[in-house]
Amino acid sequence: MKCTRRQLLVGFFGLAAGGVGLGFALRGKRVPASAPKPTLPFPPQETKTLLAAFEHALPGALEAGVPDHVAWWMSKDRYFQGFAQEFQEGAMQLDRLADKLHKKQFADCASEEKDAVFKQFQSGAVRSPAFESARFFEHLVTFTLEGYLGDPKYGGNRNQVGWKFIGFKPCWWAPRAAADGEAMDHAHMQH
Repeated sequence: MKCTRRQLLVGFFGLAAGGVGLGFALRGKRVPASAPKPTLPFPPQETKTLLAAFEHALPGALEAGVPDHVAWWMSKDRYFQGFAQEFQEGAMQLDRLADKLHKKQFADCASEEKDAVFKQFQSGAVRSPAFESARFFEHLVTFTLEGYLGDPKYGGNRNQVGWKFIGFKPCWWAPRAAADGEAMDHAHMQH
């Protein structure tokens, strides 16, 4: 069975969201003061909430440039622009539920309090006619993992931090160019 990169990450999302995975290995990691300021296209409060959500979903996400990865896709690809509205609504809903449960905004909650909010989102308990929390939670985790582990040319995986964490070493040569070169060498040898 052939598996796309998105399907693979969504599968990994199930593992991470189930409480096992990368996030627990990275707990306690802090974002250095030198990390560039993210460029999310949202008002300040929603940006603050989403930054906290990315970091809680995967500690080290901010340092790795996950918000820049999300902003890149939302600004460059028409398909992903539809996610902007969902992410903005998701940020507002995270704050509403955090306020209801803990009397504070999501970004100001302790780790255990954020876990309680995430569990309700993951279970689909937060709904409105135009919003499903389980779907938003899946997209949040998927984009976070993509930004952490994806190709740095899309804004995330800054300094290849995700690749270094999993031990991936990118290929330094272009396979297609090498294959074309081999084909040319083989053709010259025959003449």
